[in-house]
Amino acid sequence: ENLLRQIPMAVPPVDLHREPMFTCRVWVREAIRRMNHQGFINCSNADELMSEMETRGKSAVEAIKGGRYTTATLSRARSCRFAY
Repeated sequence: ENLLRQIPMAVPPVDLHREPMFTCRVWVREAIRRMNHQGFINCSNADELMSEMETRGKSAVEAIKGGRYTTATLSRARSCRFAY
């Protein structure tokens, strides 16, 4: 909680080329980078994890729209993992 509370509501220099405004995506990428740096997760590429989450989210939206979504499932990320 303390680690993530410290994230400023501003676009960090590493994301300025992609996100000119602060969004939840900017915050999540920074949270991933900080959790990786502190050893909570093993994820050296926040962009890859964000892409994976977006793909899974789009699939869920299509399933919901098509009436095929019955329950949420917990999946392992291909690009990152918990460090424990």
